[in-house]
Amino acid sequence: MLNSVSVMGPAKRGESRINFRNYKKALCDCLETHVSREDRVTMIGSRWGVPAIHAARKGAFVTVYDASQKSIKQIRHTTRQNRPTGTVDVIHRTVGNPVSLRTQAPVVTPSKLKECSVLVVNCGGSECDILPSLDNYSSVKTVIVECHKTTDSPIETVSNILNNKNFRVLREYPPSKFADNNAGLLLASNQDSSY
Repeated sequence: MLNSVSVMGPAKRGESRINFRNYKKALCDCLETHVSREDRVTMIGSRWGVPAIHAARKGAFVTVYDASQKSIKQIRHTTRQNRPTGTVDVIHRTVGNPVSLRTQAPVVTPSKLKECSVLVVNCGGSECDILPSLDNYSSVKTVIVECHKTTDSPIETVSNILNNKNFRVLREYPPSKFADNNAGLLLASNQDSSY
């Protein structure tokens, strides 16, 4: 179990220090609070599928893009195992620039992502490449971004990108000992939307 979501198999090597009860806690808490029934949620990256299940449990229509074939298999298994109220559609694609990734997944440009009301970017350091390339933010009411201090996506940089896209940061969750990869999180709302 990872944060009340049943997953298959043990944690990967190097993840033994994660507090499984609190796995992706800030991200899952944001989804519990900011996702409503019938919202369209687009997630870029989901690894085990835990955040996707939390959103789908609210009755949302979730689309997950992930470059890892192993993650795609895991997310599909997690969805079948947990049977959430909403739907989880899993798409094997690399979003943005695949240069730094070791994957054979087809590439989709950020502007070609499905329209959504909630956007979750959780892609291990590519956030600062992806976010500026998103053209259509008009339907997005909430953006949740996992920020990685050790890569090129620290909280301050991501916050500036979101501000430039007319999003107001509502809450900043600093990295904690319970977060994997010492990741922080930003929750932002669209200042142009009527939500």
